[in-house]
Amino acid sequence: MNSEVFLLFGVPLTAFSLSIYVTYILGKAGNGMALGVMACLWILVTGGLLVGLEQASGWDGLTYLAALFGLSVPSGLGSLIGGIIGWTKEADENYA
Repeated sequence: MNSEVFLLFGVPLTAFSLSIYVTYILGKAGNGMALGVMACLWILVTGGLLVGLEQASGWDGLTYLAALFGLSVPSGLGSLIGGIIGWTKEADENYA
């Protein structure tokens, strides 16, 4: 696998899968505080990348844009999906 292909597909897919797994486990355990801390950290990182993108000049902003689309968006979507599925599984187990 070429390094370009790995960076294009492997890194976002790894960020997406890892965030789904971690938030699913935390959601299933009913650990809302850990999910809140993860959400706050994600917001801080995304905000930092957006500020860096705004301050960059010329082609320097492409690094921030690549980090936003390659790390922040997949991890945010994965966290949302994993957290929702984990919380519903935890709710199903409580009613059963």
